[in-house]
Amino acid sequence: MEVLVSLVALVVALVALVIAHRDHRLARTKGGGHGLSVTLNIGTSYVTPNASGQPVERKSATLRLRADGPGVWHDLSVYIGTLQTPVFKAVRYDCHSAPWQWEVRLVKSDYENAWYMVTWLAPHLEGLRSEAMRSRIDGTMQAENWYWHNFYRLRLWYNAQKFVPRRCKPLPLGGWRTVKETRVPSHQGPKIPEYHITPHGPL
Repeated sequence: MEVLVSLVALVVALVALVIAHRDHRLARTKGGGHGLSVTLNIGTSYVTPNASGQPVERKSATLRLRADGPGVWHDLSVYIGTLQTPVFKAVRYDCHSAPWQWEVRLVKSDYENAWYMVTWLAPHLEGLRSEAMRSRIDGTMQAENWYWHNFYRLRLWYNAQKFVPRRCKPLPLGGWRTVKETRVPSHQGPKIPEYHITPHGPL
């Protein structure tokens, strides 16, 4: 019986360790986990003439960026559509920084294929590395975060070696994955205890 109890306790401890490790990685890599909030408000469609006077359907959207909590983002940049230069750049961005917003107006065909991306630098070991999050302008998909493979430096070294055949594809250093929101039920979070006031006279 004692052996069974010990095994159950060991399994519970291992499960708790896995969950804690996952939550730690998510909080460390997820933009929203540090309090970086990116919201997208879809606008309306409208028609305007192009350079030759022909009517062209366009759509608008408003992108908003705000920081909450103790997180700090260094060299933060926001890219929209196919622009190679950022529409917003901040050397340091935190909860004391003013919220930023940008209205996007694109031709409908471009609007349906455009993305926005937020990048910043984060400390890693003895140096720095880029972190990023992205999503589609039309709001048809969840936000994604960039993640680095655990041994991306080894992959980078391997890709640079001359003995690797040129026809072989380089090993990916990372990839994109969907941001998973963890919501805590309201009845399980902090709240004021319920109590009843007994009147002792006129109020």
